[in-house]
Amino acid sequence: MKGRSKHMTREQVAAALANVLDLDDTGTHDAFDLFLGTPIDDPYLESIRMECLEVIRNDSKPAKGKDLGPGAERWARDKLGELQEPR
Repeated sequence: MKGRSKHMTREQVAAALANVLDLDDTGTHDAFDLFLGTPIDDPYLESIRMECLEVIRNDSKPAKGKDLGPGAERWARDKLGELQEPR
């Protein structure tokens, strides 16, 4: 349905980035896929989601066995660090 957005917390976005970087023990990237799939109701977190989509779109192809290209992986690690900093 158009116009729908989801509520996500800063911690959930950080967990989604950790998920795509394989820093959790899930063995999947489901949390990251959910993060990318639907707009977020928080404007700051939505800006991170949109930036992530743009970085992925403009990055080179991932190496075999990777889900992100090198630039997107670096961006995700940097953004994860920012999200984990105390406010």
